[in-house]
Amino acid sequence: VDTLASQQVVLQAVVRAASCGTGQDLRFRWTFTSPKSARIVAVSQTSGPSLILDAFSLNASQEYVFKLTVSYPDSPQDQAFALVRVNVLRDNLSVRILGGDRLIGSEDETKLQAIVSRDPTEDIELVFRWQCKPYPCFTGVDKVLNSDEATLELPSNTLAPGRYHFVVSVSMGASNGEDGVVLYVLPGKCTMVQLIGPTRVPNPASAAIVLATTSANASEPAGALSWTLDSNPLPIGPQSIGPAHSVAFQLPSSRLGPVTNHRLRLVMSSQNHLSFSEMQLSVGGTPHGGSLHVSPTSGYTLDTRFALGADSWVDDPENLPLSFCFH
Repeated sequence: VDTLASQQVVLQAVVRAASCGTGQDLRFRWTFTSPKSARIVAVSQTSGPSLILDAFSLNASQEYVFKLTVSYPDSPQDQAFALVRVNVLRDNLSVRILGGDRLIGSEDETKLQAIVSRDPTEDIELVFRWQCKPYPCFTGVDKVLNSDEATLELPSNTLAPGRYHFVVSVSMGASNGEDGVVLYVLPGKCTMVQLIGPTRVPNPASAAIVLATTSANASEPAGALSWTLDSNPLPIGPQSIGPAHSVAFQLPSSRLGPVTNHRLRLVMSSQNHLSFSEMQLSVGGTPHGGSLHVSPTSGYTLDTRFALGADSWVDDPENLPLSFCFH
């Protein structure tokens, strides 16, 4: 069985007792073997014919061998067992640059900060590599971009007015990921606005809470805010913001709809400047990939004992553990 470290693992055994059995309930015992460094972090269920391992319970790039032993309580010497190998693959890194595309002034100090979502069981150093297009973007570009840090600092007057595309590539062993932003640079200074928030909403029933922040510029009055989602105006949310302030905005689930990707854009306009920030927002779906089975498939009313099983259902790690209701 191949799986990702970010997925819940469900191992389901089907047991058929011999016709000469004693009629007692069976005893189940799960064990596993793996390299010494590969431990199991969290187990939701270990009794019965099912073994449920929470997301990130298994270490990436490791192979586990699980063994299920079944016996009768009064005759443990009469037992049967089955083995299954679980190969845990490494997830790609999820990388994003806070604030997304934005409008800035050439005299403003700018910071680009990359954040990475990774397997918490991994203890491997992250390597960051920044690029700028068109190359060379500014004087001394190689010295600035050579910094192997999650944050790229651009001092004032680094970028001349124009359009620049910055990309960060992040690697961790064999895993990698990247993200990019576009900076539109105007002459002088301006009060910049920046969107901060989740790039993914776990499911269509969830709301997204987004934070809008502005840089400090005492000479600027409060700016008017306008919000759009996929180029459609949003008549909700904060309508104004002052310099060096932050406002929170809750984007209700009714605006997001089913599984899809959205682009949220915030424009701040004042007497002297116009600034904007954008972010991608994706919405997760419902649990998928599983099945429902019943054993046996036929029987007699009030006499046959049926067992229902729901196997291999997966979802985003934010939605785990899953809950099941049979009716």
